[in-house]
Amino acid sequence: MRVRTVVAAATAGVTAVLLTACEGQPGAAAIVDGEVISQSYVATAQSDLVEQFPGVGPQIVVQMLVLAPFVHGVSADQGAALSMQDVRDSVTVNVGPEAADQLGDEAFEVLRADLALQQLFAENDQDAVITELQSRFAAAEIQVNPRYGRFSAEAGGIEAIQLDWIRYVE
Repeated sequence: MRVRTVVAAATAGVTAVLLTACEGQPGAAAIVDGEVISQSYVATAQSDLVEQFPGVGPQIVVQMLVLAPFVHGVSADQGAALSMQDVRDSVTVNVGPEAADQLGDEAFEVLRADLALQQLFAENDQDAVITELQSRFAAAEIQVNPRYGRFSAEAGGIEAIQLDWIRYVE
């Protein structure tokens, strides 16, 4: 009975470490080329966004924040970079001025990445955009906290992780 308790405690400890850390960076949701995206930043963005855009989960927020520097890089290379003011104006027009006033900088950064990606796809050949982004992802060092999933350069985003020690019910 004591062995079972020790194994359960050890497993819980390992699980806690896996779910709260990103390569030795406590509190990191992701690290992109050495830049830490904190879990608190993600939580703040998600909390703001879910009020205006129900269904936005933390995984989507992390994904957009991970993609952001690459999307902005491609946009800038094409002379079509979006400013935070562009995003604020878009939210004011499309969602309403109250929404623009209620969203924090963290939420606007997520929306900026999303709008820039939409703009890239609308104004360019989607396959070419995807190929360019995948190339940039592959050249970068991207780590995602397993709590949010695993980054895949090929998929261009974060994929869910299914842990072999958890039984998933369909």
